[in-house]
Amino acid sequence: MIRKGYYNRSKSVCSAPVEEKSDNDERKNSMISKCISKKSVKFPGECDLVTCVIDPVDPWLNRQCLSPAELISIYKLQCNLSSIQPLYSVISQLQYTDLRQSPERKHVFNLKGCQLNGGHIEMLEYVFKYVQFQHLNLENTNLDNESVESLYEILSYYETCTGLCLARNPHVTSTGWIPVAFLFREVPYMEWLDLRENNLGLTFVQILSSCLRIPRKEVKTKQFKKESFDKHSDLLSKKLSDKDIFKISKDVSISESNFSSSKTLPFHSRGLHLGCTGINGKLLHTLIPGFRLGCITDLRLPDNGITGSDAKFLVPLLRYSSHLKYLDLSRNLLGDLGCSTISQALASPCFSSEILNSDENQRGLIRLFLSENMITRSSMSILASGLTRCTRLTTLQLSGNLNIGSSGLFDLKSSLISCPCLKRLGIAFCGIDHDGAASITEILIETTFRFKIIDLTGNPIGIENCLALLNSSAYLDGKVRIIGLEFQPSSLMQCARQLSDKENNSFLRQSNDNSHVQNNLLNPDRDYQRLKNKNRRHSHNSSSKHSSYGKTKFSSLTTIDYNHKSHSGLNPQYLWGDSSDDDHRMNNTDDDNVSVVAKRNRNYLSEQINRQSRENEWTKHYFIS
Repeated sequence: MIRKGYYNRSKSVCSAPVEEKSDNDERKNSMISKCISKKSVKFPGECDLVTCVIDPVDPWLNRQCLSPAELISIYKLQCNLSSIQPLYSVISQLQYTDLRQSPERKHVFNLKGCQLNGGHIEMLEYVFKYVQFQHLNLENTNLDNESVESLYEILSYYETCTGLCLARNPHVTSTGWIPVAFLFREVPYMEWLDLRENNLGLTFVQILSSCLRIPRKEVKTKQFKKESFDKHSDLLSKKLSDKDIFKISKDVSISESNFSSSKTLPFHSRGLHLGCTGINGKLLHTLIPGFRLGCITDLRLPDNGITGSDAKFLVPLLRYSSHLKYLDLSRNLLGDLGCSTISQALASPCFSSEILNSDENQRGLIRLFLSENMITRSSMSILASGLTRCTRLTTLQLSGNLNIGSSGLFDLKSSLISCPCLKRLGIAFCGIDHDGAASITEILIETTFRFKIIDLTGNPIGIENCLALLNSSAYLDGKVRIIGLEFQPSSLMQCARQLSDKENNSFLRQSNDNSHVQNNLLNPDRDYQRLKNKNRRHSHNSSSKHSSYGKTKFSSLTTIDYNHKSHSGLNPQYLWGDSSDDDHRMNNTDDDNVSVVAKRNRNYLSEQINRQSRENEWTKHYFIS
C-alpha cells in the first residue's frame, strides 16, 4: 500500500557570526555557503495507511421525481429569497415538465433571447438540480464572463445537457470562453456545442484543441479473481500485522473501487458549430488535431474567411478521420485552389481496412457543403474524382458558385451518377443553362428512384428543358422534387399554350364533330398545374433548418419528427448536430411523405395513358372513315 509522506526541513545552523551592515556581498555569500541544512523524510504511522478511494458524490443518486407545481414553487421560492424576478420562460416550460411520468432527460430547455445575469444563472441551478435536458439553448442571452464561469460549474456538476448553444453572446471576452472548452472533458455526455458569432481567441482555441484530444474516462469496477487477491494478501502479510490485514480486506470488500481501472468511453457523436468566429489560418491549424483525435463527427465552419491556402490544414482531417460525417464550409473563400485541395484529400483516404469494412464506424462524409466559395468549372473534374470515393455521401451543396456552369456540371455528371447514396443536390445559382438541364435529365434517368431533391433555383434554364425535367420527374413516379422550376409560371404557361394551340389546330382541321374530345385531351392550364403540384411535396413538411442555417434556397433536406412541438420556433435538428439523413432513419419517412403524392401522380399518369389510347382510337377511326 501507499504511505502518506511529508518532508520536514529542520532549522539551519549557521556557524558564522552576525555581520554588520557594512559587510560586503561577497562575505555574505561565503557565509551562506557555510550554512549546513539538514533534511529528513518521515512517514506516518501504520494506522494512517491509505486503504480506500472515495468517489465524488453523485447528484442524481437519490433523484426526486417532482411534479410541475413543485418544480415551479422551488424555483419561485429561491428567486424570492434572492430578490430576483422569476423568468416567465422558465416557468412556462416547467409547467409541462412532469418527472413523475418519466425521470429521463427532457428534450429541450429554451432560453433564447432572455436577458440573463449572474443571479438568473444561480437560480437556474435549482432547475438543473432536478431536471436534465438533451439540449440547452442560451443563444443571445447577454452572458458575461462571470455568468459563463457559473454556468460551467453548474453544467459540469449536474451534467445538465448533452447539447449546448451559446451563440451570439458578444459580451463574453476571449478569456471568458475558456471554461466552456473544458466541457467536452468534464461532461461525459456532451455531444454538441454551438458557439456561433462569438469572439474566440487563440487561448480558447488551444485549450479546446487539447481538451478534445483528452479521452473521457469512466471508473468501472474491476472483477478480481480470488487467487490474485489471496496472492496479494500473502505479500502484504510479510510486512503487516494480522490486524492490518483484516482491516485492508474489510475495506476492500466494502469499497470495490480500490482496484478499479479506468476504461475509455466510446466517443459519442460530437459536433461543433464555429460559424462566423474567425477560425482561419493559425487558429484553424491549431484546432485540426483536436478535431481529428477528438472524433468530431459534425463540423460547421461557415463564414470564417477560410482561404484556398487554409484548406491544406483540413487535409489530415479528411484523410485520416473516419468519424467525420458532416462538413460545412459554406460562404468562405476557398476558390478553385481550396476545392482542389479538399477533393484530393477525399480521393485519397487513409482509413484502415478494418474501419472500411466495419459497419459500426462511420466511414467518409455524409454531407458536404461548399456553397458560395467562388468555385468555378475548372475544379469540377477534381471534385468528381473525390466524390467517387465518398460512398456514403447523401447531400452535396454547391449553390451560389456562379461560374460552375453547364460545363462544370457535365464534368461532375459521372460522379453524381456513380455516387451510390447521393440523394440531395444543391446547384442553385450556378449558371446552368439548357445544356446543364440536359445533363440533369440524364442523371435522373440513370439514377432511378435515388435522388430526392434537386435545387435549380436561379439558373437560366430554357422553357423546353423545364418541361423535359418535369416529364422526367413524372417518369420517375414523383420520387424527385425539383426546386426552382415553379418560379417561371408565365413562361411555362406561354410555351404550353403555344404547343397546345398547334396540336389543337391540327386536330380541329381533321374533325369538327369531336371538339369536346379535344378539350379533354389538351388543357394547358390544367396540365401545367398538375405538373407543378406533382413537384410539390407538402410545403408544410419543409424544414426551415437550412434557410436559417445556410441562408440558401436548399430547404427540406431533412425529415423532422413533427409530433414534437418545439419552443419559440427552435429547430433542434438545426442546432444540435443533425443526423436525420442517415439511410436507416430516412427510408420510412421519405416513403410516408411521398405516398400521397405518388398516388396522385400514378392516377394522373394512368389518366394520360387512357387519354392517349382514346386519342389513338379516334385518329384510327378518322383515317378509316
